[in-house]
Amino acid sequence: MGWSERGRGHWVPFLYSGGVLRPLRCLPPGGVDGIPRAINDRGEIIGQWGRGDGSLSSSFFYSHGVAHDIRLENGHASEIYVQALNNRGQAVGRYTDLRTNVSSAFLYSGGRLQDLNRLIPEATGWKLQDATDINDAEQIVGYGQDRAGATRAFLLQLK
Repeated sequence: MGWSERGRGHWVPFLYSGGVLRPLRCLPPGGVDGIPRAINDRGEIIGQWGRGDGSLSSSFFYSHGVAHDIRLENGHASEIYVQALNNRGQAVGRYTDLRTNVSSAFLYSGGRLQDLNRLIPEATGWKLQDATDINDAEQIVGYGQDRAGATRAFLLQLK
């Protein structure tokens, strides 16, 4: 799995298997450029995509031949950067609200993006900013700010 440049700032995702390079049709409608980031044992793929203007402004989740745009349900303008994928089909990363320029860690599962800050007690004072990996045991690692404002690593266990 990888990508190749097909001209200035245009990227085509591909899968290399059996000695053959195959373009992936994994971009959501309107997507022109794409860079895959991870593939799991089920053949699901996550990555970044763009509309052909040289930017990679959003993320995709590809499963069973269908690409899904990972987006916030509230419709707020945001940049979404997906980072890791486990064998349960769960992806993690960060999104940045373009109105406030504030980043938050997220979990994408079952077609829904969920802010990880909603999964921890507010009283902890933590602000989870980026989730960088998730394993099959549903342990998420990343970084955020603690109550004192120091940037620190976190480990979050789902369930």
